[in-house]
Amino acid sequence: MAEIETLIREVNAFLGKVYRFLNSQLRPHVAEELCGIFFGRGYMRKVPLAERIDFDSGVCQSRHWFDSDSAFKCPFSESCGAYHRAG
Repeated sequence: MAEIETLIREVNAFLGKVYRFLNSQLRPHVAEELCGIFFGRGYMRKVPLAERIDFDSGVCQSRHWFDSDSAFKCPFSESCGAYHRAG
């Protein structure tokens, strides 16, 4: 079981790196963006794209449903600026 937990953490870290790279390639405009895939669900945010875009940009659009079910809580919620702005 510990090996599975390690693999899950590593996959989530990899996906975080992928989406950080994708965010760095975006050009200025407002967009709905997929910020990750966790627990078989897509997690979305709205991002007013500007000159500087990073992993914390925008406002989380998925918080309203994953906060109501702890089994689907985003693994980045504690450190994500978009999550905190959705507050």
